[in-house]
Amino acid sequence: MKLKPLLLVIASCITVVSGLYAADASKKLRVGVLDFNAKNVTRMDASAASDIFRSEVVRSGKYDVIDRNNMDQILQEQAFQQTGCTETACAVKIGKMLNMEVMVYGTLMKVGTKMFLTVEMVSVESGKIMRSERETFTSIDKLEEAIRAVVGKLTGIEVVRAESKIERRDTTSIGTKGTGLLSIKSVGANDAKVFIDGKEKGRTPFLQEVAKGKHSVKIYTEGFLMRTFETVIEEGKTQEITVALARGVGAEEAKVRSDEAFEGVVRNGIITGGCLLAMTGCLIGGNAAIDGWSTKLADYQMDYVSSSSTVKGDELESMNATANVLFSLAETTLVLSAAFLVWGAYDFFNYMYFNDLSMRENRKKALIIIPSYNIFTRTAGLTVSLNF
Repeated sequence: MKLKPLLLVIASCITVVSGLYAADASKKLRVGVLDFNAKNVTRMDASAASDIFRSEVVRSGKYDVIDRNNMDQILQEQAFQQTGCTETACAVKIGKMLNMEVMVYGTLMKVGTKMFLTVEMVSVESGKIMRSERETFTSIDKLEEAIRAVVGKLTGIEVVRAESKIERRDTTSIGTKGTGLLSIKSVGANDAKVFIDGKEKGRTPFLQEVAKGKHSVKIYTEGFLMRTFETVIEEGKTQEITVALARGVGAEEAKVRSDEAFEGVVRNGIITGGCLLAMTGCLIGGNAAIDGWSTKLADYQMDYVSSSSTVKGDELESMNATANVLFSLAETTLVLSAAFLVWGAYDFFNYMYFNDLSMRENRKKALIIIPSYNIFTRTAGLTVSLNF
């Protein structure tokens, strides 16, 4: 009989805990869906894809999705544009503005005869990508089915329909004959330039058809060390590569900046020289006009009032105006020459810095041995230098 109160307490505790757990489990994550980015498709198609995706997520009932009109209104008040937001950092920034827990962004693209829908979910709090899904389909008519498939993967609720025949990625039949797909993502810096076999092909995130075989790939963006590697593309298959970019100035970028600075030194030197020559010409012309004005003034002062004196007075005024214009031009060209001289000095210091950096980056470890002979002491020896 004494056990009944204890059992009642335990039962009450279990009931409360279960209720709290059920309440927490029923809480839905706040999700915002950004407009999808368009690659080789119209902006209208990408916008429609994001609207359909948002609607399907709402229908799944798993997330609390913010209305697009409310989202646009908040972003307009913050003077922030969501169009073209393809980076995690951008999505996180918008998510914090909207007080969301999860943000979804994606890309609708067309490569050859195939279309791809890539969607990523990112945690606003941690900034990490939670889920990433991609569907492949053959035409824009199958967009809705592809979206349903992606939503099913993200929510864990498969939408099965008789008409929903989704063509999933087949690594043996993607792209045209003799090609494969190369997918490159850059971590640390997005929108980095992608060079394949020495030719610029696009920017990250990168997805294009590439001829099968071995290729040299170079990833570069200003302010980060260049990454160079080789990859082999197999026909009908997708090669996915993630590249981590580190901040710094590499040898190749230092060489490019050095060359640009040297061109600036030459350009600004030529402009400065031209301004100085123009200033010298203006000063010579102005002095000549003053000398002529002085001679004409003496002749004018010796002449009495007559028609010829009136003409001489007009000539004096004209010569004086000419001298003033030439001296004004001389002052202007002097200021311009000083400005371009300072600019040229700035480019010169940049040239010296990046040229030295390029040489240090390219310097290889080497042991150099040079024989030497002193004619005064008549002794021979070896000079050894080690570069590292």
